[in-house]
Amino acid sequence: RAQVFDRVIIGAGATIGGFVCNDAIIGAGAVVFGSIVHRFVDATVGTPEPAPTVGEEAFIGMGAIIIGRVRVGRRAYVAAGTVIACDVPDGRFFKGNPGRDCGEAPSPFALRADIQLRE
Repeated sequence: RAQVFDRVIIGAGATIGGFVCNDAIIGAGAVVFGSIVHRFVDATVGTPEPAPTVGEEAFIGMGAIIIGRVRVGRRAYVAAGTVIACDVPDGRFFKGNPGRDCGEAPSPFALRADIQLRE
């Protein structure tokens, strides 16, 4: 069940199946099955820092947590259960806790499906 809060911008064709905090930005064609949350700069007053952003065609796996003022790049892939508290560059594959760069991200699903149909 998806939970999307206030002032969230969701691009065309994005799929949301996780938790998305206030003010997050999700790019077109992105898939978010994990949680996107911001931290609080001043917990006594409750002032949140800016929310994370997820680039176009990025993939956030089930149970992954994107925390704080970070950017997940275009066509980046964050594996299930990964914890991200730093920027994820475009087209990179991150996994683990804390999330670490493990190389090039897999091809986008649409591209892979198109290749299979032509074979």
